[in-house]
Amino acid sequence: MKKLLTYIFILVSVLGCSNGPDGKALNVELQTKLDTEFQKDLLKVKKLSRRGSYSYSEIGESVKRLMVYYKADLEFKSDYKLTDWNTLNVGSLSYILGATASGVQGIKSVGNKKGDVLTVFGTASYKKIDGKWAIAAPKYKQLKGKAGGQKKFVAEIDESEEYDSNLPEYKKKLKILGNIFSEMDGKQDSKIIQVAEFELQKILQKARMYSAMQNGVVTIATGSPLGNYFAIGKGLEDLSQKKNKTKAYATSGSVENCHLVNEKKVVFSIVQSDMAAMAYKGTELFKDSIPMKDMRAVAALYPEAFMIVTLKKANIRKFSDLTGKKISIGVKGSGHRADAIQVIKAHGFTRSDFSEIRETSFRSAIAELKNNAVDAIFLTGAVPLTALNKLNEEHPIHIVSLHGKIIKKLTQTIPVIPMILPGNTYKGQKGKIKTVGVTALIVTHKDTDKLVVEKLLSTLVDQTSELAKRSVQANNITLRSMRRGVTVPLHKGASVFYSKKRK
Repeated sequence: MKKLLTYIFILVSVLGCSNGPDGKALNVELQTKLDTEFQKDLLKVKKLSRRGSYSYSEIGESVKRLMVYYKADLEFKSDYKLTDWNTLNVGSLSYILGATASGVQGIKSVGNKKGDVLTVFGTASYKKIDGKWAIAAPKYKQLKGKAGGQKKFVAEIDESEEYDSNLPEYKKKLKILGNIFSEMDGKQDSKIIQVAEFELQKILQKARMYSAMQNGVVTIATGSPLGNYFAIGKGLEDLSQKKNKTKAYATSGSVENCHLVNEKKVVFSIVQSDMAAMAYKGTELFKDSIPMKDMRAVAALYPEAFMIVTLKKANIRKFSDLTGKKISIGVKGSGHRADAIQVIKAHGFTRSDFSEIRETSFRSAIAELKNNAVDAIFLTGAVPLTALNKLNEEHPIHIVSLHGKIIKKLTQTIPVIPMILPGNTYKGQKGKIKTVGVTALIVTHKDTDKLVVEKLLSTLVDQTSELAKRSVQANNITLRSMRRGVTVPLHKGASVFYSKKRK
């Protein structure tokens, strides 16, 4: 039986590989993509082998598609630092190669030298036109099979744990909740139950987070389960030792995370650096809160750029072209919205200069831009963003560059840093984009044990390559950059750690 299964596997592999372009064609196409979409004459395809393929079709599409898997060795033809914040980074390279976070190996945080080799496990998407296979943009939403979709987040519940039934007060409150559901009129039961399940999962998630904290677990508040903050947090969780057990939890993001750290409900939080500064001073989004003077910085992780995104066909090339246009700036309480308002103010614009300002989520804003419901979206995020790569493949985008005077004004008035998005950050982007940005910052409370902080920093420095298998952005973490863009005082444990590293 075992031999039969082996023969079947070999047969399937051979049949799969007989479909579509061969290794030689893949080699040529990959080299062309590297030269045109990344940087010319930087990387040479030294070796490539095809590893298999599978066919699929998009819903409502008759064209046959093929996803091809390959392994390749790429040799540097000159020195290059893929972890530099102002150059094309490993995120852009991974997208071009069709690789996952762990699919590019051999990156050096101090920079790669001429002759160094990257090992890549990548994919290439094709579609059949007039009987011939042609390179195609990857389809994100409806792919099925090995490369298919994203998993939905479900709050982690350990069903092996028994709850204490001797808690009458809690049981009484839950019974009241049960009575409310039993009295539903039946018209919208399914929707109500969906909302209830979602809210209850969040409550359980928070309860577990608070409980873990009280039981000595090093807890980390992150963000959306599909975002980089969560991926970094889960990476730190996976790399933690039994003596220093770490657990990452999904949250709504920076604003909540600042409050969680300030109230000692988590040990660490990952936040936007400008949000941390606002919380520390009690300004902007935190103007109704007492300044969080006990917040301390641990490390900057990677840069997040402010971007004004339009469609190329809209012919919006500079900020003044947005006059009379419809824009989306992000939901209330979000970092997107706070940054957008500051940029609008810096230009001397007011609400009346736009025909409409929408406060919608990033996901909704992308859909609205595609459907011409808005002319531009304002956002802050790591580059390149997968959602923008997807949008760009279907509807070519343009990112509006900020004028030097505006960048100077912003850096002097709010806690942001100048940033440059080099050409080819997004496919079709010819020149560099000047903008401002923030850093993804790990913060904690001043009372956190300094040894706990030092251990986390040691993991960040010593296990960067392992973290990069969870999030491409982890490649940007270097000892030098960990103090860049820090907007609140350093924790005493972090100060000790960095002073030791300087010796």
